Amino acid sequence: MLSRIKYSDGLKEAHAIHRIGYAIDGIQRESGDPDDWYSPLKINAFIHKVVLSGVWNDIQVDYKKLWTVFEALYVDNEFVPSKRMPGYKTRLIRQSPEFQINIYMNPIENRPPYMIEIIPREHSSINDWKALFKKIHLWFPNIKISLVDYAIDEYCYDFHAAEKLFRVQLKHLFIPYQRKAFTYGGDLVQYGERTRMNSVCRIDDAKMYERGPDHKKKGLGWIMKDVDRVRLEYSAPRQVLVNHGISVIGDLIRHPRFYEINKGLYKFRHFKGSKILPKLGHAYTIRDKNGNIGCFQSEVIGHRKHVKNINRYMNDIEEFETLKSALWDAMKRFDQEW
Repeated sequence: MLSRIKYSDGLKEAHAIHRIGYAIDGIQRESGDPDDWYSPLKINAFIHKVVLSGVWNDIQVDYKKLWTVFEALYVDNEFVPSKRMPGYKTRLIRQSPEFQINIYMNPIENRPPYMIEIIPREHSSINDWKALFKKIHLWFPNIKISLVDYAIDEYCYDFHAAEKLFRVQLKHLFIPYQRKAFTYGGDLVQYGERTRMNSVCRIDDAKMYERGPDHKKKGLGWIMKDVDRVRLEYSAPRQVLVNHGISVIGDLIRHPRFYEINKGLYKFRHFKGSKILPKLGHAYTIRDKNGNIGCFQSEVIGHRKHVKNINRYMNDIEEFETLKSALWDAMKRFDQEW
């Protein structure tokens, strides 16, 4: 009986390892040839969003400057603060080929006098970012960096490969110091279409989700046939940025510190050595606030309350090392190109 149990656990572990390898093989190669094992994985690191906050100096002068610096601004008459940016009465929008820029003004509470949210187009380059930052720095040298969204896209051969990669990473992704995790979106059928929408896993300041090109987005997401990648995204708050030497816009112009800030985030782990925690290949049982299971981070959070020193039972998975190295290389490449 004991040997049968050990064999069953071993078989489940072998299947889990096979799934990991198969999922990683679904990431495109830079050469375009899936059999070119010497070609690097196609993974791209970039900045997905930056939020700047103004300071309380001569606010009326600053408001006038905003209209000068960001030409063709218009007032968003459909802006609902509670849905987008609570604490501000007004949103101005500037559309350009490289960016959408949202400026939030007239604070309701004890907030900065204005916030500038910069969202790039999919084709925007590092040079586009630097040119815009330098222009803002010329007019607002003391403007603060409130948030930077650092993103990494793992490009897959098709939506089936993206789904497998998302699921296997969901099963093993662990991000330190994050206390909440939940998934959503994956089983929704919207607008009568008989295919599911993309899945999202939110882990406090980070998230992972299946996605496609911007121009194929349907409402708040993508239908699965249009998905071609898995994105990892970390919204670095101001305190994290300041701890790494990024406080005002000049600091970000000098160096985005992508690798320094993100290198320790994405770990791929399983439980080992515990009689309570699920072994590699076994099912997860902890449900998140949406009733979903299958997320390693949720398992850690759920079991932490009754498993003393749970970190000692978490082990890195060797089969993810190639992927983890590719993520690091993408981060370093972004910093070098900056």
